[in-house]
Formats: sequence, structure tokens, C-alpha cells
Amino acid sequence: MLTVLTVPAHAQLATPNDNGITYGHVHLNVSDIEVHKKLWVEWFGGEVVQKGPLTAIRLPNFLIALTEQDPTGPMQGPSARSLWV
Repeated sequence: MLTVLTVPAHAQLATPNDNGITYGHVHLNVSDIEVHKKLWVEWFGGEVVQKGPLTAIRLPNFLIALTEQDPTGPMQGPSARSLWV
């Protein structure tokens, strides 16, 4: 006898919108991971996820992966005007 259990996977993508668009994560290079963890948790209700060297913030239906990295060049205006979540 074969028994099959169906349970949702933890990393399932959000249901696509009317245009068929969905995504699961975004990567951000940041100068201070601790500052960004606090920002995403306190202001947006995220949950910190630590998996080995990867630090991510879990929000409904997607993850924000944080990588600590010094700027690679001089800033001349904002590099990203907005990030819609």
C-alpha cells in the first residue's frame, strides 16, 4: 500500500497575479546587516531567518536575502529609488 501525503513546501512562491507575475526572493547588498534586520523586523513585521551564512528576512510570500558588502563605487544619487514590498 502506498500512502501519499501532500503538504505545502516552505519555499513555495506566491500565487501569480492577474498578469502571471510572481517571485520568491530579492537580494540586497547592505553596509550593515544588523541595521537592516532591525529595520525590516520593526517597520515591516519581518522575521529574521538565519541559515548558515545566509541572513534573510521573511515577509509574506517572499524573502529578502541580506549580504553585507561595502559600496563598490561612489554614490551619485540613490542607486534604487524604491523597493515595493
